[in-house]
Amino acid sequence: MSELQKDPYALIQMQFLFVGCILVLMMVPGLGYLYTGLTRATNTRKMIASSILVSTVGSLQWYFWGYSLSFSSTSNNKFIGDLHNIVYYNMFSGFTNSIESNIQNYTELPFSIFQGLFMIVTIAILSGCVNERTNYLPFSIFIFCWCTVVYCPCCYWIWNSNGWAYQWGVLDYAGGFIEITSGLCGFIYPIFVFKKKQKHEILISQRASISNVTMGMMFLCIGWLGFNTCTTVDPSDRSFVAFMNTILSGLACFITWSALEIFTEGQCTYVGVCSGIICGLVAATPSSGMIQFWASLIQGVVTAVCCFHAAKFKFLVGIDDSMDILAEHFVAGVIGLLFNGLFANDWIIALDGVTAHPGGWVNQNYIQLAKQIAYIAAVTGYAGVVTIVLLFVIDKIPGCQLFTDYYMNENDMDDEENNLNETDSDLIRNASSDKIIDSVELSNLDNSNSSSMPDILVMKTRQDHEGLERIKSNYTMHPHQTFTQ
Repeated sequence: MSELQKDPYALIQMQFLFVGCILVLMMVPGLGYLYTGLTRATNTRKMIASSILVSTVGSLQWYFWGYSLSFSSTSNNKFIGDLHNIVYYNMFSGFTNSIESNIQNYTELPFSIFQGLFMIVTIAILSGCVNERTNYLPFSIFIFCWCTVVYCPCCYWIWNSNGWAYQWGVLDYAGGFIEITSGLCGFIYPIFVFKKKQKHEILISQRASISNVTMGMMFLCIGWLGFNTCTTVDPSDRSFVAFMNTILSGLACFITWSALEIFTEGQCTYVGVCSGIICGLVAATPSSGMIQFWASLIQGVVTAVCCFHAAKFKFLVGIDDSMDILAEHFVAGVIGLLFNGLFANDWIIALDGVTAHPGGWVNQNYIQLAKQIAYIAAVTGYAGVVTIVLLFVIDKIPGCQLFTDYYMNENDMDDEENNLNETDSDLIRNASSDKIIDSVELSNLDNSNSSSMPDILVMKTRQDHEGLERIKSNYTMHPHQTFTQ
C-alpha cells in the first residue's frame, strides 16, 4: 500500500487555476448558444451538437498526446514536443515548464487541464464553420488531426520554453495564435464544403434567436475574463491588468462598432453590438497582459474599424463565412499581436514577478514589431497550408466527403427532430442536375392564419416559376418585405 502523500503545493495557485478552468469552460456553451442564435431556426440543435462534439474529440486528443506535443519539457527541438507526457504520464512531478517561467508551486496536472480547455475553446470557435454544411464523421477526423498538426505545434512555438518563438522573444499573452488559427481555418473550411455552391444564390435570413445570442454573449464575456486573467497561472497584479484591459478593449470596440453601423446603415443592430464586443475581446487576448490601459482603448477603436470592414471581404470572394470567423477572430487576433509590438510595456510584463522582457516601441525596442509580424506570418502560413492539405486528404477518404447538401439535407438532424412535413419544408429540385432550386423553411406556421414571412428564403436562378408562385400565394407579405429571386 502506498504511503499517504501530503500535498506540498501552494493552495492559492491550485484554486486560481481551478477557477480559471470553470470560467474558460463556460466559453464552450457560450459559443454554442451564440452560433445557434446566428443560424437558421431549424439548424440550432446541430450547432449545439457541434460544440459538444468538438469538446469530446478535443479532450481525447489532449489527453492522448496533445498536451505532451505542446508542453513536454524534455523535447530538444524548437518545433514540437515529444511523447514524454503521453496519456498524462509523468504528470505528478513538480511543474517545471510554465508558460513564461519555471514555477514549482503546483503539479503539472492542473496546468494541463487549464491549457486543454484553451484548445477546446479554439476548436469550438472553429466549429462555427460547419453551419448547415458538413457531415460529422469527416469533421471529427479533421478536428483530431487539426489539433495534432496545427494547434499543438503553434502552441509549442510560443508557450513552451523550448519553442522558437518563445526563445526569440515574441509576445503573445493569452493566445493570439488561437485566434489566428481558428479564424483562418474556419474561413478555409467552407471552400472545400461549398464545392457545389452556386454563385448566383441569394440568401435572405432572419436570426434564429436573439435570446440565444444574448445568452451566448453573457457566457463568453464572463469566460473571456477568466481566459485572459488566469493566463498568468499565478495570481498577481498582472492578472488584474489583463482583466481591466479586456474590459476596456471590449467596450471601446463595442462603442466604435455601433457608431460605424449608425453612420453607414442608419441604425445600430443587436448582432452588430455583439460582434463589436467579441472583436474587442479577441484583440485583448494576445495583448491584455502586455499593454497599458490607454493602449487598450486605442486597440478597441482600431479593431472595430478594421473588423467592421473585413466582415465584407467574404462577399468579395464569394465564401460563405456566415459567422464572420475571419473578421472577428483572425483580423482581431492579428491586431492584438501587432499592438504588442507597438505598446507592450516592460513594467506591465514584469508585474507577475517572474517575467522580464524589453517591451515594444514604447520602450524603444523597435525590433519587437518585426518579430511580431514574422510570428504572425509563420502561424498564418503554416496553419493555412496544413489545413488545406488536411482537408484535401480527408475529402478523398471513402465515406468521409466533407460536402453535404447545401442548406437542406434529407437527413438533416433538426428537420427530423422537429418533424417538419412537406408544407413546413418545401424542397424543389431540378431533375436534370439534382441541385436545390428553392428552399423555404417555416417554423410550424399555420398557412391559413399566417401574416408573417418565412424565416428563411433561399432562391436560385431557374426557368420554372411555378414553385415560387405557389409559395407566394400561401403568405401575406408585409409591405416592406419582398421575395428575392
